[in-house]
Amino acid sequence: MNVMLISREQKKEFQDSGLIKLKQRLPGSVIEPARQLVYEKLIAAGWCNETGWIGPKLGNQGQFKLKSLKQCSHSRVFRALITDEIKSCLSELAGRQINMTPPHSQLLFTAPFTSVMGAYTGCWDVPYAIWHTDLPPGLSTGLRGIQLFSFLDEVRPRSGGTLVVSGSHRLLSEFRHLSGKQLKRKLRLKPFFSDLMNRHYLLREQLMHEAAEVDGVLVKVHELTGKPGEVFAADMRLFHSLGDNCSEHPRLMVSQRFSVDNS
Repeated sequence: MNVMLISREQKKEFQDSGLIKLKQRLPGSVIEPARQLVYEKLIAAGWCNETGWIGPKLGNQGQFKLKSLKQCSHSRVFRALITDEIKSCLSELAGRQINMTPPHSQLLFTAPFTSVMGAYTGCWDVPYAIWHTDLPPGLSTGLRGIQLFSFLDEVRPRSGGTLVVSGSHRLLSEFRHLSGKQLKRKLRLKPFFSDLMNRHYLLREQLMHEAAEVDGVLVKVHELTGKPGEVFAADMRLFHSLGDNCSEHPRLMVSQRFSVDNS
């Protein structure tokens, strides 16, 4: 008898919001080697030592391009992060076969005291820019891809976690195809999103605290935070963005994309 890993309630939540934190966690036996590999690269680059971060401060994300960090994704220990149990969970969420797609086990790194938009000020806010979707909406509202976000180290609030608009995968599905620019142009005409993408709107953080209804769909900004081994699954049509890291620790997350077999 097969044991179901995903409950009906979880499936309904994923269909409605496009985002869930899985109850299953990655074991320390696969998390710790991957975490250690990243810190070895940071120490070799002179950005960390045994006590913590010693690299540049008050920077922007563009300063922290390290080729050796990109190479982590090709390592054996990073490939081990995609366990059979997690893949089974995603297959149950999708209700059909899933297939890994490039980039494989991509490290998501944000240095401490770093802004993703311009100079670092130390004041965290929901960003007004860099919002995008990895799969455009289309006439077919069916699930086409799932993105896995896992934590190699603890990511606390305001520490660079990915920001996601739950429910956004259900909007604009009446259009056959929209480019990224067309998508943002149409969303800007709608309530909630007109505030989200307005650099002069000073209350964007409130969009994380209360859900709003847009075209009959509840939407809300979520900051992905978690402890080592915890995992989020996200519909790849979700609107999402980068976040500033106002902490003294680097943000270490891993992303893996899966296509859904709709044949």
